[in-house]
Amino acid sequence: MKILIIGLGEFGYSLLTHISEINNSKIKEIRAFDIREDSIASLIKNQIHPDFPRYPLSNNKIKFYKNLKEAVVDIDLIILSVNSKYIINIIEEIKPYLKENIQILNTSKALTEEGKFFSEVIKISLSGINLEYAILSGSTKASDILDKKRVIATIGATNLNFLDDIQSILQSDNFIIKVTNDVIAVEIAGIIKNILSILYGYMKTKNYSVSEIYYILAKYKFYIEELYPSIIDENLLPAWEVDLYMGFELGTRNYILGTMLGEGKNIQEILLAKENQTLEGLISLDSLDKNTFLSKIPEYLLLQNLLIHKNITDNEFKNKIINKYK
Repeated sequence: MKILIIGLGEFGYSLLTHISEINNSKIKEIRAFDIREDSIASLIKNQIHPDFPRYPLSNNKIKFYKNLKEAVVDIDLIILSVNSKYIINIIEEIKPYLKENIQILNTSKALTEEGKFFSEVIKISLSGINLEYAILSGSTKASDILDKKRVIATIGATNLNFLDDIQSILQSDNFIIKVTNDVIAVEIAGIIKNILSILYGYMKTKNYSVSEIYYILAKYKFYIEELYPSIIDENLLPAWEVDLYMGFELGTRNYILGTMLGEGKNIQEILLAKENQTLEGLISLDSLDKNTFLSKIPEYLLLQNLLIHKNITDNEFKNKIINKYK
């Protein structure tokens, strides 16, 4: 199997270091691409990523590419570790150069700007190509992967043979993989984790009481489990329960986005200030009313009104969620 990792930010690079250290006979070749040519140049020269110099690569057989079209030729598995807003453009760019049978592992935890799941959009974009799609989500902090601390993730794919392949490529003593054929459940888990992390940052900034904060978070978790009961499956624990709780740690990207909303900034101001950063939670929050699943939950539309449209007050929000006032 020939593997290509697209995107060498912290998470993509952590996956590259991890996979390159696993002695798996299925892996015939590892390639990596990043749009930042200085990073690729440094990795080609001395296998050191300029942003993560403490973690040099130990596998000199990795091939680095500055040209994406060249990188995807004859590849079996593509691992997408890029800003979610660029995914569809990348898929469209590489489509003419893909093998007839292609496998994609997506690590994005977001809705598209049109409110769709990436599993749906990528399959449509690659119609006519025999595609196997998988999604990874869970308690996979990049710094822990780089430091070889234990992380636990869930991977979802409908093809069980593909799941076995992916699990064998990533599984190690420090990288535990749980598997499920419920792709949508894994996508929902990652999306909601980011949205509720934003809500947590907002409520902390607005000085909600501790009781209010955790009651509201529990209610929002309950609404998802009520509408999509299979999300509580044990193999989804890393993507749902564990990652959700990790998202409430102070200082996470989505927590900070929530504090910015709590300080009164609107979505346009935040998008401008964080132009080059991954804003998956904010994009998902802005487009959830267009999603066929989340739009069915009135309380999530209420959350969008509070944080994005800002057309209800905190007291109105609390009354509707806590007291069920109409």
